[in-house]
Amino acid sequence: MRSGITKHRDAATVKCFAPDEILRLQTKIKELQEENAELYEALAKA
Repeated sequence: MRSGITKHRDAATVKCFAPDEILRLQTKIKELQEENAELYEALAKA
């Protein structure tokens, strides 16, 4: 077993979104949050 500092490469990928894509994603997030709230409320009533 080797000890000490070893090389590490980050595999993360950064992606840029166009402004219209950001708005579309924000709208989708709001829709999903509303759907989640409805489902949670229905579950709480059950």
